[in-house]
Formats: sequence, C-alpha cells, structure tokens
Amino acid sequence: MMARPNLPEGVEEVEEVLREGLPPLWFQPTWAVRFPWLIQGITGRRGSDGDFALFGGARDPGGPARWVGLARRLGFPGVVHSRQVHGAAVSVVATPPRGLVLAPDRDGHLASSRGTLLAVTVADCVPVYLTDPVRRVIGLLHAGWRGVAAGILEAAFRRLHAEWGSLPRQLVIHLGPAICGACYEVGPDVHAALGLEVPSAPLPLDLRAVLVNRALALGVPPAHITVSRWCSRCRPPGAFFSYRRGDSGRQVAFLGLPREEVGLCTWCSWAREVRNRRGSRFFLCTLSRHDSAFPRYPPLPVTRCAGFTTQGGTGDGQSGAA
Repeated sequence: MMARPNLPEGVEEVEEVLREGLPPLWFQPTWAVRFPWLIQGITGRRGSDGDFALFGGARDPGGPARWVGLARRLGFPGVVHSRQVHGAAVSVVATPPRGLVLAPDRDGHLASSRGTLLAVTVADCVPVYLTDPVRRVIGLLHAGWRGVAAGILEAAFRRLHAEWGSLPRQLVIHLGPAICGACYEVGPDVHAALGLEVPSAPLPLDLRAVLVNRALALGVPPAHITVSRWCSRCRPPGAFFSYRRGDSGRQVAFLGLPREEVGLCTWCSWAREVRNRRGSRFFLCTLSRHDSAFPRYPPLPVTRCAGFTTQGGTGDGQSGAA
C-alpha cells in the first residue's frame, strides 16, 4: 500500500483487519505474520461492550470485568493498565498479571515475560506498539501531543536500551488507529510544544507523522515503521471512539507475549500466499484461527498442520509441525 504524502519514503501505511465479536478487535496483519510470538491489536466500538474507560466521570461498574474478559479472550490470565497522565513515564512489567492490575500512573509499559498483556486506552491519541524481535521485548505507549512533547517515545527507547540492550535500529514500531491530520486542528501552542514551525493560527496536525519523524531521528529504519490508515474520528466511520467527535468511551490497545506462540505454521503461511488458486482444500492447524487472513478457510479439528490435499485427496491432519 502506498504511503501517505506526509510519510517519509520507506514507511508503510497499513490497514488493520477486523475480527468480529464483542468487542470487535482490529489487528495489524503484517505483525500477525512476522511476529507469531506476540499478540497485538485494538478494540473497536460496539455499544457498551466496546467502552474500556476506567477513570473519570460516571463509569460503568462492569468495566473491570470487561477488561478481564478481554484478557481471557486473548488467552491471558490478566492485563496491566494504569491511569494515563499524558506524560513520559514508562514502567517495566516484571511479573505477568492476574486479573486487572492497575500500575502507578504511567503512559507506557515494557515487558519481556511470557504471559504478560499490556494495555493503554485511547480515543484519538496514538497507541504506539514497539517490539525488539531479537530479544522478544515489547512496549506499548499512550501518545497524545503532551506525551509526545514530553518525550515519551525517547523515554521508552532509553528504557529499552537500559533494561535489555535494545538499539533503535533493531526496533519495529506500529502507530495504530488515531485521529488523522485532517481531523486534528490544533493551536500554535501545540505546534510549538512539538518543536514544529509555529503557525499564526490553528492548523491541522498529523501526530503520527510527528512520531514517525522522531523515530527516524532516533535511528529506527523506515522499513521498520508502519502507520495505520484508520482514523479514530472519520474512518472507518463509527469504528472507534473519538474524543474530538464528543465520545466519552475509550478503546483499548493491547500488546502481549502469550505463554505459547499463536502464529501460523509453515504450511498455513503457504496456504495464505497461494490463496487456494489450485482449487485445493487445506488442513489448517488450529493456530490459524488467530489470524484474520483466513475467513474463507473454516477451522478444522486438528492440532497440527498437515499441509494440504487436493480435492478428494486424503490427509490425516496429524503430520507436520505446528
């Protein structure tokens, strides 16, 4: 997919894919393939089941249970979250959570322990997903303009290096669904706080483009950065909560390290690439149900992938490595 004009060359724009449910879940498709050892995504808007706001105003008393239900749906016993304060503080989560664990006020979390699920809530701000695929470390940030101006991305990079030795050139970043530049008009003070040219009147601001440029300046290769095409305010229409649109609800961005990998085996990856051109039917391993690229292939009751058989052929569904 071609990058938007305001994205540097080499930075790819992607469309999260939807998995229906309550709440609906959106996943970055290339991460699902490249990093089968993690789970990444964001909830969508679908009635009260889609609102994950925990703080401020008259909140739903069933909110905490909704969080635990989401964690279990994703295969985790719990999830880490915190009250977000639009700052640059980032914490390291050392112990996998059980239930809903509210850490001290933070706008970012890092982890490397299996069984850990991180979460931030957004409704126009940018969910920033980070991973070091060599060390299998993950990070998730809540980046509004104040947090970006305070240096939350830079703070996360420093902590990743201090704790695990991760270097910017090794990191992979995805900037998830957030308000787009066309929908986000801000005053000269915001442009100034972000170190941009200061206009004489309010002008649109693409906060994800600002984050891209900061990541590039830190040394992240352009090919390691992807940006969601979706806007929390305008596209797909009504898919996400938007503070600018007057919504009080929040979607939750999540990033986790499952105890067991849930990616695709070699045969299932091959099946997706050929797109069933030869009229074959596929015995997909049960792990393929975690990948939304397979809506046309119904899950089969096998625990290992047997590759494929031609129509009318045989396959016991037991051979091959999952």
